[in-house]
Formats: sequence, C-alpha cells, structure tokens
Amino acid sequence: MDNPAVLLLLLEQGNRSLVDHTKDFVYLAPLTHYPDSCLCTFYRAGLNIATKASSLTTEDDTSPTQDPEPSLPASQHAEFEPEPTADDEPEPRATEPKIATEPEPYTSDQVREPATATVP
Repeated sequence: MDNPAVLLLLLEQGNRSLVDHTKDFVYLAPLTHYPDSCLCTFYRAGLNIATKASSLTTEDDTSPTQDPEPSLPASQHAEFEPEPTADDEPEPRATEPKIATEPEPYTSDQVREPATATVP
C-alpha cells in the first residue's frame, strides 16, 4: 500500500512518541490533497488515548484573554433590545437581508427584418 492518502488515514501513534507520530504525519500530509480541516481531524484521530487526555488538560497560555466570556445563546440574542438614542427613539433593528430575485431574460420589443443579400 504505497498510497500516501491511505497511509495517512491509517496512521496511528500507538506506543510511539508524539514527536515520531507528528514527523510521520507531517511527511505524509503534503503528499495528499486533503483540506486542512480534514488533516487536523485525521491527526487528532491518530493520537493515542494518553496523548488525547493530556492535550485536553493542558491550558493554552497563548490566549490574550485568560477567562474569555462565553457567547450568548441564540435565544438571548433575539431578546436584545437596542439602546435608545439621544432623541429617546430606539435604533432601528437590522432587517433580514434582501436577496435579489433572478433577473428576467432581456427581450427586445423592437422587430428587426432579416438581412437579405441582394444579388445583382
């Protein structure tokens, strides 16, 4: 089986170090045509349970926000009321985007006579 795409899908860390597994993955990945999102999924799926568990408990110190605020659920977004302006009138709400309909095919109402060649 010399197909890099298949080898990449079958690649598992097993008892090897994370460095060795990553080297093999980085070698095979450019030889395939998988999109990056799929490659990330394949890499994570090939890790052993111990590596997966340790990566879940490791904190990422590179985040500029130490304790990010969670996003509001969609139900709370719908209840949001705009703040009043200086005139005590609320700002108008955003409306649904208007999607243009398909344009009608252009047909001319002018009639053209067919061109005829005059023979002398």
